[in-house]
Amino acid sequence: MEAYRRTRLIVAELRNAFRGPKDPWQAPEQVMPLPGDSAGPATAPETPEDIEALWAELDQRDAALLPTTNG
Repeated sequence: MEAYRRTRLIVAELRNAFRGPKDPWQAPEQVMPLPGDSAGPATAPETPEDIEALWAELDQRDAALLPTTNG
């Protein structure tokens, strides 16, 4: 991944060095976006109550999908 970032930096430097007088300067992320650039901000950790509620909901869904008798 580091090689891609280096390449992106070089491409951005070349693009900005030879840009027209009215062309805006562009950051490396704008010139060549990488898949990891669009990662959103980290979410807050869930509380133990949230996790228990999630497990309870999953148990209800499993009970609705799975047969009650072994057949």
